[in-house]
Amino acid sequence: MHLITFGQTLIPYEIVRSNKRKTVSITVDKDGVKVIAPIDVEIEKIQDVVKNKVTWIRKQLLHFEEINDYRHQRLFLSGEKLPYLGRQYRLKVISNTEITVPNFKFSQGTFFAEVPATLKKEQYRDTLFPLYEDWIKTKAMKYVNNRISRYTTILQITPSTISIKTQEQRWGSCTPGLSYFDQTSGDKDG
Repeated sequence: MHLITFGQTLIPYEIVRSNKRKTVSITVDKDGVKVIAPIDVEIEKIQDVVKNKVTWIRKQLLHFEEINDYRHQRLFLSGEKLPYLGRQYRLKVISNTEITVPNFKFSQGTFFAEVPATLKKEQYRDTLFPLYEDWIKTKAMKYVNNRISRYTTILQITPSTISIKTQEQRWGSCTPGLSYFDQTSGDKDG
């Protein structure tokens, strides 16, 4: 295991040699940093590449730390903050004796969850997380559809499907459709 310094932070990284690689590549995922390099590249050259990309590496690691914090620490209790469009908003949980089905909404910069009075605080996460996730996915679909309609007009290309998913690592992807690429030659249609 190798180390690089970013400010006061030591970042470990693994070097993997490959006879299939022609250039040095860096991947960052939930398991850490991996540098894949051709067999004949000197260690100093690899270290230079990592050094030049240390800011990017740290930024990627912070994204995965946010994901881990998000998954493991929120109990969905009043006062906790939930992410929405790059910001954090406070959650207010209201226990109500008159309801049997919980509900979840966002209003005036605050998330509100109303739960049956019989629900124990230990059950809040299991009950409220799916409601929050559904709410986020609904908002995301509206946002994405709005952006897609804008770029469909500009690019004159329409996606065949759009889906919002809960991802472990990949944040998004896009694959070309057959209407944009000629399937036989791989060249653009025009």
